Order: sequence, then structure tokens, then C-alpha cells
Amino acid sequence: MEVDYIESVLLRKKGDEYEDYCVRYLRWRHGKDFCEVTAKDRKGDGGRDGYCSSTREYFAISSRKDVSVKIRYDFLNCMEKNLNVN
Repeated sequence: MEVDYIESVLLRKKGDEYEDYCVRYLRWRHGKDFCEVTAKDRKGDGGRDGYCSSTREYFAISSRKDVSVKIRYDFLNCMEKNLNVN
């Protein structure tokens, strides 16, 4: 049930609204363990939009049409820059 509801809500979201909703959901789901990452100047966010330090999970969020390209890029960027999560 939870997945169906989330999918129906996300289909109506666009751009920043989509990302904001995803971040709110991750905060609800993971509580204080979820850390949101914001872009730092031109260096960006290191291929991650958030992470959970206890499980070492990284989250990349994208509403772009070329999402597979974006996620692949974010994954490689994240692996290169974020191997040590504190």
C-alpha cells in the first residue's frame, strides 16, 4: 500500500517539488539518521541528495527525463567522493 500511494503522489510532482517531497519522505522513513546533502557552490552535492550513516545508504533524487543517465553519473560521482560516511 505504501508504495502505491507514494507512486501516485510522485507522478503529480515536478522539479524541485518532486525532490522536496522525496526528501520529506526519507526524513519520515529514516528519522534523524537521514542526512540531507545540499550542493556546495560549483562542486555540487557529490552525487548524493542524502544518506543514512548507520546503513551507509546514499540517495540520489532526480525528476529529469534522462533519469538513468543522471543516476549513473551520480552513482559514479558518489563512489569517487564519498567512500567514508561519518
